[in-house]
Amino acid sequence: MISVELSPVASQYQHPLVERNRATEEQQSAFQAILKARQQASHLTDKQFLNTLSTQQMMDLIAYHGLAHPVQVHALSEEGAANLLTPPEFQRDIDGDGLVEVGAAKLFVFPPPDAPKEVFEAWAELTKEEQFQINTLAFAKWFIQNREAYLAGDDASYTSIYIGPCTDYVMLVDELLQLIQQQRKYWTFEEYEQQWDTLNKFKKALQRHLATG
Repeated sequence: MISVELSPVASQYQHPLVERNRATEEQQSAFQAILKARQQASHLTDKQFLNTLSTQQMMDLIAYHGLAHPVQVHALSEEGAANLLTPPEFQRDIDGDGLVEVGAAKLFVFPPPDAPKEVFEAWAELTKEEQFQINTLAFAKWFIQNREAYLAGDDASYTSIYIGPCTDYVMLVDELLQLIQQQRKYWTFEEYEQQWDTLNKFKKALQRHLATG
């Protein structure tokens, strides 16, 4: 079971997974009640605990996380089960495939949940549109890296574009700059220039925050 502690980053900056969550106060209260029950059942695995929940409690979990489909506990991975019982800002890519599983949903997240606070500080300097651009490019990098496994339906062979907490984010941005150079023929000059400028803006912000962190 994941131990939850208050994150200063999560309280100061909007984490991508937190922004995705649109839970109402009622849904948040229901989720907190489930977390309290989980703490009292620490002898159970996450999947075993999920099997003890009532239909209403499972509906509360689905609503809290904004999931589109009912949860089939027997079909969940350990990561999917663990993240169902975890607030968005603490969810993790446990199996290292570059995706965060919440229930049966698989999410690509940039920056990833385990990025250092300096990365989130730099990320917060971008506009929503700029964040969307970089997230799209990062996902494109992940997809290109995993294209053969995806086409073969081999989810187990997916690999991440991150190296956990040791990820060099400045180098990762350089790789995204290289990617748009390689894919330049697919964009107009204005689109290419906009993405180039956005990536360099993020890179400079990263360098500044990492140097003072």
